[in-house]
Amino acid sequence: MPARLDLDLLRTFVAIVDLGSFSAAAAEVGRTQSAVSMQMRRLERILERRLFVRDGRSMVLTIDGERLLDHARRLLRVHAEALAAFEETELEGELRIGAPDDFVCSFLPGTLAAFVECHPKVHIELLCEPSSRLRPLMAAGDLDLALLAEDAAPPGGRLLYREPMVWVTSARHDAHRRDPLPLACFEAACPFRRIATERLAGIGRSYRVTLTSMSITGIYAAIDTGLAVAALHRSNVRPDHRILGETDGFPPLPEAGVVLLRRREEPNPLLDSLERHIVETGRRFAPPTAVTTVRASETAGC
Repeated sequence: MPARLDLDLLRTFVAIVDLGSFSAAAAEVGRTQSAVSMQMRRLERILERRLFVRDGRSMVLTIDGERLLDHARRLLRVHAEALAAFEETELEGELRIGAPDDFVCSFLPGTLAAFVECHPKVHIELLCEPSSRLRPLMAAGDLDLALLAEDAAPPGGRLLYREPMVWVTSARHDAHRRDPLPLACFEAACPFRRIATERLAGIGRSYRVTLTSMSITGIYAAIDTGLAVAALHRSNVRPDHRILGETDGFPPLPEAGVVLLRRREEPNPLLDSLERHIVETGRRFAPPTAVTTVRASETAGC
């Protein structure tokens, strides 16, 4: 008989990649770590390919593992959409979500599109504001959900993911060579602005804030015209941008987290469903940590 892919095996495989370890995936799927290892050995036998190799204390994906990952995500997504299409109680209603527009440019579009595709009677109102303005709106109960920068979020939020911050300039201009360094920044309360200026001061690099914008559109305009350099999430870098590193004279930047806040109330099926969807998408969106891609095929180990 032809080989068949078991969705439970694929679900565990994706959990290992997204969470970065076999032990974390075991807790997520409700199995022991040894059972998860057995699942991965079974999946490798079905495909006749090695999916993981050991690199020190970490497991890393092989090229075949990387190839499988895209297919596994699509199969699990289609499976979830099929189940949602036959739910006895069709979700409908309106939800208000707030997020800074740099998150809207990278994380939210595909996330919300997939949710609304499964639940066409749902209407989402999206408010794009800086984290400092969204926090009081959540406290006042004016929003159902909000995505905030980790450094600006109140206690009690749920960390969705962290990703690297990077220095960004135009690939066609030399703003990064000027002295003092011209910076494009978000509002004064933005954690990215504080981190960028502190790191530059730490290496004694002179700078001046040339442009302040509430919107990433303004930041992009400053970068693209050669007016300034900016510190952004890695996912906000566009093809015509250049990332600057220590060889260019720029200090390393930390990872920056995205936190989900939810309005607390009695159980709300629509709000519960969207929260689960955003959390799951955030896990897939996060850059892999312990599990990465390598070109390897000789040795396996689960």
